[in-house]
Amino acid sequence: MAVASRIGVAGLGSDTGGSVRIPAAFSGVVGFKPTYGAIPLAGALHLSWTCDHAGPLTPTVDDAALLFEVMAQRRTDHGHVARRPRLAVPAAWLKGRLSASMRAWFEGHLAALRTQADVFDVEVPELFQASAAYTAIVRAEAAYVHRVALAAGGEGFSPGVLTPMLAGQSVTLPDYLDAMAQRERLRAQLDAILRDYDALVLPTTGVSAPRRGQTEVQVESGTMTTREAVLGMTAPFSYVGLPTLSLPYGRVDGLPGSLQVVGARDQDAALLALGRWFEPLGARSPV
Repeated sequence: MAVASRIGVAGLGSDTGGSVRIPAAFSGVVGFKPTYGAIPLAGALHLSWTCDHAGPLTPTVDDAALLFEVMAQRRTDHGHVARRPRLAVPAAWLKGRLSASMRAWFEGHLAALRTQADVFDVEVPELFQASAAYTAIVRAEAAYVHRVALAAGGEGFSPGVLTPMLAGQSVTLPDYLDAMAQRERLRAQLDAILRDYDALVLPTTGVSAPRRGQTEVQVESGTMTTREAVLGMTAPFSYVGLPTLSLPYGRVDGLPGSLQVVGARDQDAALLALGRWFEPLGARSPV
């Protein structure tokens, strides 16, 4: 909110499952989670060392690109999109995951995008298992990282944090290894798709910003936990380590709408260039 209200020029965040992209989406600013490992995490306290990222929250894509260069300690030519983009939509996976208003918002934007880009539906079967596997990995790793504090009783952790970390102590080695194998299968599927397309596009969250304390939301398929409707949309792409932007894109239910754009591994500069291409389309959005 500090960035959205112009109190601060930019914000820095950690993103294990969406904690850069989700607040950026709900605040109407740009959030950028780069490729896993692109920004060094030396000195950071891990939650899940195989999923943790750092990234900026900024007013514009150019600002995100500048902060990325500083944080990644590299100079990058972000360039411009020189041809008509090819975009992929995981339509089967999205079915039933969006609220009615988010569905109308997304379909409206896809229709507009089709006048500017080539847009195709793609199948990503392993996405359906991503949420459960992500949860197993993060909980197990978090329980290990904080094992000393948990052994001492977990004092200082809120119930919402302590409960899943304690559950992480019960994740078995076979369960953890199965989750890691699922991640590799999803990673391979997405890498293959992104060799043929410039990006995967989808809403950053399945619903607009929920009320504080709200634990369930209504989506096309019925009732869904708020966690799955929100975190379930972003976590697969930090889980596999792909660079991902959340971009302000009009309004949903009177609140900021956000388009999530997922790029190919290590192609952070190309994704930021594509984000620059998307940005004026979002600014002109009537939705």
